[in-house]
Amino acid sequence: MKYKNEEVEFKILEEKRIVTILFADLKGFTFLSEKLSPEEVKEIMDKIFLEMTEIVERNGGYVDKYIGDSIMALFGAKEFYGDDAERCIRSALEMQKRIDEFNREIEEIIKDIKLSLRIGINTGEVVTGYIGKKREGDFTVFGDAVNIAKRIEEICEPGKVWVSENTYNLTKRAFDFKEIPEIPLKGKTERI
Repeated sequence: MKYKNEEVEFKILEEKRIVTILFADLKGFTFLSEKLSPEEVKEIMDKIFLEMTEIVERNGGYVDKYIGDSIMALFGAKEFYGDDAERCIRSALEMQKRIDEFNREIEEIIKDIKLSLRIGINTGEVVTGYIGKKREGDFTVFGDAVNIAKRIEEICEPGKVWVSENTYNLTKRAFDFKEIPEIPLKGKTERI
């Protein structure tokens, strides 16, 4: 009976949704690792990841995973608010502000290192669900929208937040944007 309950729960959570995906990559991590002890690096990374996670969660998002010195966050995957793309952009802007403040706080420790974030955001259709075991921590999303968000982050300038046209169209009344030309993304046939 327990197995059937788990099976039903799994099928309910596996659905198509429109989700906004954020990838944030910390620039300066390698240089930081070279200059400081592993313990100091871990302490700094723990603080940064905890604060970035708090920002995401405060805005209604969910941190899907940490990948090295990057964070993948989802808005509209577990809970849908209707303004998930806006919540995602607000998170990104707060993250950028916080990393600047963080640099000032640890200036004495890392005099010649400036940490920055590259943030890429995309909104699109995904399938939500669990990968592998059916546990809370394994909940994620699948679909090309995730790949596009990651590719946008990879080409984004440090200290910036770049969004796809899909995200822009959902949020253009809430934020001021600067248009960038269409860019080819690795592995994509069309320019974004």
